[in-house]
Formats: sequence, C-alpha cells, structure tokens
Amino acid sequence: MAAVGTLTIEMAANVARLQRDMERATKTVGGAMDRIQRSVQGATRALGVFTAAFAAYKTVQGIIQQADAMTQLNSRLQLVTRSQEEFLKTQTALVSISQRSYTSLTATVDLYAALARSTANLGVSQNELLRVVETFNKSIIISGGSVQAAEAAITQFNQAMASGVLRGEEFNSI
Repeated sequence: MAAVGTLTIEMAANVARLQRDMERATKTVGGAMDRIQRSVQGATRALGVFTAAFAAYKTVQGIIQQADAMTQLNSRLQLVTRSQEEFLKTQTALVSISQRSYTSLTATVDLYAALARSTANLGVSQNELLRVVETFNKSIIISGGSVQAAEAAITQFNQAMASGVLRGEEFNSI
C-alpha cells in the first residue's frame, strides 16, 4: 500500500511539474506569436508604403511620358508653323478636331504636319489644311473603322503625302 501512496504522490508531483512546464511553454509560444504578429504588422505597413510609393512612381512616370509625347507633338507642329500665334491657333484647332472626330491627337498632328509640308509651296492656307484634316479624320470614323484603323489610314495617308505618290498599298489602306 505504501507503494501505491508513493506512486500517487509522485504522479501528483509529475502532473504539477507538467503543468508548470506547459504554462512556461504556453508563455513562450504566446510571446513568440506576439513577436510574429508585430513582425507581420510591420511588414504589412512596409508593403503599404512600398505600394503607395510604387503607385506614385508609376503616376509620375506616366505624366513624364505624356509630357514627352506632347513636347514631340509640339515640336512637329512648330516645324510647320511660322509664328507662335499660328502655332497656338493650330494646336488648339487640332486638339478640337481630334476630340470631335474621336481620333488620336498624335495622328491628327502628324496628318496636319505632313499636309503642311507637302503643300508648303502651293499656297494652301492654315484654315484649308485644318478643314482637310478634320474632313479626313471624320470620313475615317464615319466609315465605321476602329480608332486603330483610323490611325493606320492616317499614317498611310501621311506616307503618301510625304512621298508625293499614293501607291496601291496605301490607297487600299486608306
């Protein structure tokens, strides 16, 4: 019987030790979980900051690309205008034509510049060129073509005007 009593006391002591060890392990795991949670929260904040910075970078990059494209368009337009006043009037008119005809501003400016270069010695007025550009742009849209098809036709027409010859391939495209 004494052996059973000793065994019971030893088991109780072992259970008490096991409980203490379990409480220590729970505290250790709890502390580790708290540290992990704080690390994850820090990483989440850092990811949010990185995402915001990347979005800002892409926005600025897009603005710079748009500014570069506009600078190139303005340069092309300045090559075929004789004064700042004519440049501003033509630029405003081409933006309006592009919006009214639902064509890209780039294609519209390129068409105007090509026409202006090819008709420079013919005495064609700025207003006549603008009317031709608008009519050409609208005729492409009325034909039911997509914006990409309109740009392709304008490009082909520009090439024909630059070379002074409307070849079969360009004619078919237009």
